[in-house]
Amino acid sequence: MRLVDPAFGVTAILAAACTERPLTTSNGERSALAGAITEGVAARVGPDGKFALDPPQLEERPIVPEETARQIAVTTAVRLGPMIGVDLQFQHRGPIDFSRLSDCGRAYFARGPFESIPQGLPPEMVYYLGSQWLIAICAPSGTPVISVAVAANATEVVRVQGGVFGPPNSVSMAGIPPEWDGALPISPEHAVILASGRTGRRIASVPSLYAPNPRDAFPQGANWVFDAESEVALRGEKSGAVSSSVHLLVGSAQDPSNAWLRGPVDLYIARPDGRRVVPYYWPSGTGLIGADLRVSPEIAVDIEQATVVVGGRP
Repeated sequence: MRLVDPAFGVTAILAAACTERPLTTSNGERSALAGAITEGVAARVGPDGKFALDPPQLEERPIVPEETARQIAVTTAVRLGPMIGVDLQFQHRGPIDFSRLSDCGRAYFARGPFESIPQGLPPEMVYYLGSQWLIAICAPSGTPVISVAVAANATEVVRVQGGVFGPPNSVSMAGIPPEWDGALPISPEHAVILASGRTGRRIASVPSLYAPNPRDAFPQGANWVFDAESEVALRGEKSGAVSSSVHLLVGSAQDPSNAWLRGPVDLYIARPDGRRVVPYYWPSGTGLIGADLRVSPEIAVDIEQATVVVGGRP
C-alpha cells in the first residue's frame, strides 16, 4: 500500500472551493454539460448527468474486474486506512470514520501511459507502471473522503472474511480534499465543461483517462483526453510553443521543483522537449532490471499549462 504524499495538492478550477459535497450533479451542471458537447456525445450522458465512459480496452495482461477493484478499494480503506489515518485526514482536511466507509458508486479506469510493458518484469513493477482503477470512498453522508488507486493488472487478489485485498504494492490511497471531484481533482464532466469554455469549441468525443508517468505523479494525477469538434491553437505558457489540434488534455502537470506537487487543473499541451521513451530500473535479487518504455502516442507524460491562441493557427 502506498500513501499519496500530502504535498500532492490540486485546486480544481470548476470544483467547489470551500465546502464538502457528495457526488451529485446539479441542474446547472447538466445544462452546462449539454451546451459543451455535440449531439453524438450527448447520447452517452446518462439520466444522472454523467458520462457512460468506455470500458477498459484489452491489454497484454489480465485486468482486475471493476467490481473486484471496488471491493479492494473498500477493504483497503476500512482495514488499512486507520494505519495512515493521520495523513489521510490531513489531506482530507477533516475527520474520517474508517468504520463506516463505503464505495461512492463510480470507478474510473486510467489507461497506463506506456504502449506496452515488457514481459518478465517483477509484478510490483507492472503494478507501478500500468493501468489503474481509481475509486472514491465515501462517508455515510455521501461525501468522498478517500481516493484509492488499484493497479489494474494486480489480479492475484486475496479474499478474506468480509473483503478483498490486492497483492502487495498494488494499492495507493489519498485523502480527498473538499475541492476534488471524487476520486480525482476533476470529473470528466467538469473537464469537458472547462475545455469547452476555454476554447469556445464543443467536445466531440467521450473523455478517456490516462494515468501519469508514475515517476512524476501518483495515479490520482491522471489526465482526461478528448477531441474538440474543430482544431484549437494552444500556446504553452512556459515554452511559448504553439500547436494546433482537435485533441485536448485537461489535467495537472508536475512542478519541476517538487515531483509530488501538481499544478492547477487546466488545459495542457505536450512540452516540445517531452520524452517519448522513459527508462525504468527496478531492484531485484540479482541487481537491477531495466526497461525502456515508449509513451503511448495518444498521451504525453511531459505537459505544460496552455492558453488558447485567439483567431489563428501556428
